[in-house]
Amino acid sequence: MISSLFEFRQLMKNRYVGKEELVAIQEKKLRALVAHAYDNIPYYHRLFRKAGIKPSDIRTLADLRKIPISTKADLQKVPITDLLMKGLEYDKCKVSSTTGSTGRPFTFYYLENNPVKKFLDYRGLFSNGLSLTDKMLKLDESSAIHRQFFWQNWIQQFGILRKKLVPIEASQIELMRAFSSYKPTAVYGCLSNVKLLAQALEAENADTSKVKHLFTHAELLDKQSRRYLNKTFEVDLIDFFGTSEFGSFAWECKKHKGYHLSSDIVLTEFVDSAESGDVVGYNEEGELVMTGLHQRAMPLIRYSIGDRGIPSDEKCSCGQTLPLMKVISGRSIDYITLSTGQLIAPYHLTGIMEHISGFNQFQIVQQKTGRIDINIVPNTHFNSKTNKLICKRIQKGLGENIEVQVIEREHIPLEKTGKYKLVKSYMRSG
Repeated sequence: MISSLFEFRQLMKNRYVGKEELVAIQEKKLRALVAHAYDNIPYYHRLFRKAGIKPSDIRTLADLRKIPISTKADLQKVPITDLLMKGLEYDKCKVSSTTGSTGRPFTFYYLENNPVKKFLDYRGLFSNGLSLTDKMLKLDESSAIHRQFFWQNWIQQFGILRKKLVPIEASQIELMRAFSSYKPTAVYGCLSNVKLLAQALEAENADTSKVKHLFTHAELLDKQSRRYLNKTFEVDLIDFFGTSEFGSFAWECKKHKGYHLSSDIVLTEFVDSAESGDVVGYNEEGELVMTGLHQRAMPLIRYSIGDRGIPSDEKCSCGQTLPLMKVISGRSIDYITLSTGQLIAPYHLTGIMEHISGFNQFQIVQQKTGRIDINIVPNTHFNSKTNKLICKRIQKGLGENIEVQVIEREHIPLEKTGKYKLVKSYMRSG
């Protein structure tokens, strides 16, 4: 734990280092990562050899572009054992699944004793005024509630980093009860869940004066939602941007000039497309390609996450020197409406789908009350049991006898805007 504290202290310092020092940090970690991946990860060993490169060829950030970009679809075709470190002890790993903005389920592993993903969260939180003694109400996926590190549970007994976790499938009534009983000074969760909580608080004319900090993540934050939440909680909302694979690698500060990138932990490239790999310039839109510098169990090098953003060369007046990014598109999803009129936050259903195999991509669609269509692109593991399992779990997750129909498709089209919509509802939006 002591070494972790020293590591976190250094990460806090890295927010203010000069450009040359930051590049030196990045390149040192990059060289170590590439050597590790070449020697220990079958997929990257083959990828490097096919591209005609060796670890010694990757010395600088510019050299990173010699490595081919991998997409989620590319990695889905590879046996999971070829993506994992040789000799990995599975009992020392945590397993997580994600669909991100693509609807393509993807399972990944990370070492249980590697706290860097958690550090990313806390660095962004502390950078925006959260204190050790704040009480946080965090709306999170159910699995996260059971995977806290031992030291987190232990330290809360002393009134430090206190946190009450509420699952994302909680109803508005349950959210309201948790808020009223815990009386948090900070609220953090998926945008759609925080909005559900805000609506419940507004309906009850509840006292929100104790809340000093409000943080959202996971979904694209629109101006209307920001204004609504700022007004309801009477605080300045701070948004985080991240993925399940890399954690919250970018966050706003109170200046709201964009998102500060944790470039000392996760390298972020902006390319025209994963196919071309052509790097875009400052203030130009590009696809995000990520490299996790601290991942060893299952490294992800030049991995396209499917979201798009704009790199900025602007210097933030907050004083932090980590580079800025402006997010222009991410996860565009809607609420599901039950027959009672209750709204269900979309990430509850996507979380259910992420833990079912047998398809390469999915999309959840509601066209009328009482029915949910699940569009899927099946793979060779799909069968009638998969169909029944999807229907059973979605019905159970929604808590009512709703009709669920699984529709097999060759592909799921993009919206007219060019975006992929993971959850679509024609009923009402939050």
